[in-house]
Amino acid sequence: MMRSLQACLCALLSCALLSSTLLRPVQAHSTAWPAITRTEHVLDLRHDVLPRSAPYESHRGQPLAKRKADERLAAPSGIISRHDTLRFQFSAFNTTFHLYLEPNADLIHPEADLGADVSLDDIKAFKGVVIQDQQHSDRKWDRALTTSRIAKRTVEDMVYEEGVLGWARIMVEHDASNPDEVVLRGAFMVHDDTYHITTRQHYQITKRAEDAEPAPVPSGSNVVIYRSSDLYNPKLYSNQKRGLSSETSCGADTMLQRTADYNETQSLFGHYYPPDLTAPVPMMGGFDLSSSWAGVLRTPMVKRAVPGPNPVPTGCPINRIYNYMGVAADCAYVRHYQGVAGARRQIFADFNTASGIYESTFNVALGVIKLNIMSESCPTTPVED
Repeated sequence: MMRSLQACLCALLSCALLSSTLLRPVQAHSTAWPAITRTEHVLDLRHDVLPRSAPYESHRGQPLAKRKADERLAAPSGIISRHDTLRFQFSAFNTTFHLYLEPNADLIHPEADLGADVSLDDIKAFKGVVIQDQQHSDRKWDRALTTSRIAKRTVEDMVYEEGVLGWARIMVEHDASNPDEVVLRGAFMVHDDTYHITTRQHYQITKRAEDAEPAPVPSGSNVVIYRSSDLYNPKLYSNQKRGLSSETSCGADTMLQRTADYNETQSLFGHYYPPDLTAPVPMMGGFDLSSSWAGVLRTPMVKRAVPGPNPVPTGCPINRIYNYMGVAADCAYVRHYQGVAGARRQIFADFNTASGIYESTFNVALGVIKLNIMSESCPTTPVED
């Protein structure tokens, strides 16, 4: 997930400078992501869906204590909608995780051109928070059940509430072979450690020789999870022992590691820790619109009063800005993800997670307005214009 996220962030910079690339060549490079030393399967995955009808009106005058827990927590039948508010519970690494998710309605521009065969109902992008335990999860869920839509607290508000451990960015999919089974793709943070979650098939597609092989598949588990604290970079470890800086990398890598020195998030053992997306950015004091980010910030954007970084870094907008971008995938990328559908899912998953980083860094959210995915059949000779 983080390898593809790094590539996505580099691609975002390339997209922002697209007009200049038509006139002169641009080079970009990045470091190899650390090896995944340990994985686990997600177990006991269950979810609840907030009733799609207005629960407040239907239960007006009925004390909350009189509602049966099984009625309150039962998920509506059918397929999860991209408009649903959800909570997930599952186990991994000897821990039970509780996620509260709401739609990331800003990921796709209202007038986006995603291709003739793309349905918005198939793009189920969610943003949310990780909740401490079952008790806090029940409290927040009960509040959502009994609160009008206008008064409902968003996940941007909830991130600073009691019982919230960190952020979450998740794409929800239904298993093609079993539509009743839900699979997750994305990332979330707990106690300064980022957890990456994806389908077993996707993990095998992107797995390198040095990455850990998942254990035999438990019954009913189609989701793999691993932690950033289990990533290991031998070269980083060697360089740190010798007092050397890391090798040249994509400019987006600096952003991903922007809190490393401040929070001491890179250990002497060569483990890599992505930053806390909800943390303030101490290095942003020198940021200005004349920097290399000007190409990104000058593109058409929409402002909205949404809670962002607290405090907002110097030079960043007080109200959140939404930057919609065009995305293209070549035949090699499409072939790597085994077809157009797989490439499209990965692009949206990367944008969904990457947007969280931009939101916490610049108070700028990312979205897609144009999608162009090539066939997985690469031409044998250069294509003439």
